[in-house]
Amino acid sequence: MSQDDEGQDDEGLAAFAALGGRLTWDELARLLGYGDGHALSRALLTLPVGQRQVVELCKYKGLSERQAAGVMHISIGALRSHLSRGMLSLQRSSAP
Repeated sequence: MSQDDEGQDDEGLAAFAALGGRLTWDELARLLGYGDGHALSRALLTLPVGQRQVVELCKYKGLSERQAAGVMHISIGALRSHLSRGMLSLQRSSAP
């Protein structure tokens, strides 16, 4: 991956983080570069379980980091790690 690609990834993730709150599945799919919610659902299944759960709780269901960490019985630091890795994997797998 080139430095330009990394910069685009960072910008996409920053824009995504700025939105926060609850998104529809199709909105989340388009934001990550997937054609529709079905494509995102298939990609989500490729993530490790912890990453998948965190993405669903924080980005789709709109739970705060504290709430999601409580549901999953993990620290906020672990949640942030799962979320960051999961979002980056989803964004990279949507690239052509």
